Amino acid sequence: MFETPVIETVVMSSTAAPTGVGEPGAPVNAPAVAAATGQRLRELALWL
Repeated sequence: MFETPVIETVVMSSTAAPTGVGEPGAPVNAPAVAAATGQRLRELALWL
C-alpha cells in the first residue's frame, strides 16, 4: 500500500438523482484478491 498514490475525493453538489458509486469496483475484486494471496482463483465465491 505504500506505493499507492495520494487519492483525492471531491464531493460535488448536484440536482441529479442519487446513484451508487461502489458498483464499478466490483469486477476487479477477484483479481485483486488473487494477486494479494498469490492464489489462482478459478471461481467465485472467494473462500479464503
